Amino acid sequence: MISPTTPTSTSTSTSTSTKTKLSLSFLSNFSIPTEPIGSIPRPKYLIEAIKDYNEQKINYEQYLTICDKSLKETVESFLEVGSTVITDGEQYKPNFITYPIFGSNQVAENSKVGFIINFQDGHVRQLPVLTGKNLPFRYKQYASEYITRVKKMFPNVRIKQPIISVSAMSLIYPSNPQQQQHPQLDKYSKQEFLNDMLNEVEKEIRLSLMAGADSVQIDATEARLSLKIDPSGSLLKKFIDLNNQLLIRFTDEEIQKIGIHSCPGGDRSFHSADVDYCRLLIPSLFKLRLSRFYLEFAAEKEKLKILECIAKNLRPNIIIFFGVINVLNPRVESPEEVRDSVLQIAKYIPINQIGSCCDCGYQPFTSELFSRDIVFQKIKNRIIGTKMAEDVLKQVLSIGVNNINNIYNNNNNNNNNNNNNNNNNNNNNNNNNNNNNNNNNNNNNNNKNY
Repeated sequence: MISPTTPTSTSTSTSTSTKTKLSLSFLSNFSIPTEPIGSIPRPKYLIEAIKDYNEQKINYEQYLTICDKSLKETVESFLEVGSTVITDGEQYKPNFITYPIFGSNQVAENSKVGFIINFQDGHVRQLPVLTGKNLPFRYKQYASEYITRVKKMFPNVRIKQPIISVSAMSLIYPSNPQQQQHPQLDKYSKQEFLNDMLNEVEKEIRLSLMAGADSVQIDATEARLSLKIDPSGSLLKKFIDLNNQLLIRFTDEEIQKIGIHSCPGGDRSFHSADVDYCRLLIPSLFKLRLSRFYLEFAAEKEKLKILECIAKNLRPNIIIFFGVINVLNPRVESPEEVRDSVLQIAKYIPINQIGSCCDCGYQPFTSELFSRDIVFQKIKNRIIGTKMAEDVLKQVLSIGVNNINNIYNNNNNNNNNNNNNNNNNNNNNNNNNNNNNNNNNNNNNNNKNY
C-alpha cells in the first residue's frame, strides 16, 4: 500500500468534525488533471504541402485549406482518445521558436551570426537575427490566430495554446551588433528591444485568452539550455527575471491560466539532457510568478532525486504537470506504467499539486519521428493511466477518511459516556448532600429537646 502525500491543513485549531468534512469534500472533488504539451506529428500530405508552398507550387489559401484538414483530423483524434484539454497540434506553425516573426522584414534568416542550438544527435537549429530594419520590433503573427481556426470548427473544446517565451525570443538580438554589421541597432538598444518584446508577448497571451484559450503555456526550452551555455546560472537568472517582468503584468486571476513548460529540447534528440535538473533549474523555475509548471520527467534517469528536489522547492497553490510519456521513444507506455509513475510521484508531492502530461511535443517540422497512430495511443494511455492512479489514490484516501470518521465517532461515544458518568456522579452527590442535610436537621431538633 502506498502512502500518498496529502494536503496539509492550514489551521491547527480546526475541529475533528471540520477536518472530516474537508476530507470528504476533497475526496469527492479530487482528480488528477492531464494535458498534452503541444505538437502532434503532421500527416505526410501536410509535410508535402509545406514543401510545395515554399516552392511556390501552391498559394497561401491552398496551403491553409490543407492545414485546416490536418487540424480537423488532429482535434478529432484528441477527442476520440478522451482528451478533455487539447492543442491544435501546432499544425500551422512554421517553427517552434520564431513563428511570430516568420517572414518578417525585421529579421534575417540563415544569418551567420544567428544564435545556434546544437542537439546531441548532431543536428543544429539556428535562430534568425534582428537586423535593425523597420523598427520598432513587432510580431508578424500571434498564436491567437490558431485558436480562432480551432474554435470555428470545434467551438466547445478546451484548448491550451503554447507560445514561445520572451527569454527565447530575446536571443534574436545580436550579441555584438557593432562587430556583426548591424549599424541600425546603434540607435535601438537591447533594453528598448526587450521592452518592445515584453509588450508583444503580453499582447500574444491576452489575445490568446480573448480568443478562447482555456490556458496559455509558455515554452521555455532555453531555460535548461542556458545552464549548458553558462553553468554559473547567471544567464538563467536573467531569463527568469525577464519572464517575471512579463508575468507581473497579469492579475492573480489571469496567472491561474498561464503556465510554463521546460524540457531539454525534444527535437529528434535533446540539446541539454546532460544538464543537472536540480542544482539550479528547478529552484529557479519555481521563482516564476506562475501557477502551472509542465516538466519533462519520463526520460530522466534520476527520478527520485528530481522528486526530492521538487518537493523541497515546491510552493503552495501551484500544480506540477509531470511528464509521464517519453516523446522520443516510439515504444508505447502501458496505462499501468503511467499509473505507477503517478503513484511514485504521489509519495513525494502533495496529491492536490500533481498533474500529468507528455514530456514535450512530438514532432519536428520536416519529418515524422513516428506515426500519429503511435502518438495518439501514447496520449490515450496517459489519460487512462492517470485515471487509474487517481482511482487508487481515492481508495487510499477513503480509507483515511473512514479512519477519521471512526476516531471521531469513538471520541463522541467516549464523550457521551463520560458525560453520563459525570451526571450520575452529580446525582449521587446531590443525594448524599440531601441525606447530610436531613441528618443535620435531626441533630438540631434533638439538641433543642435536650
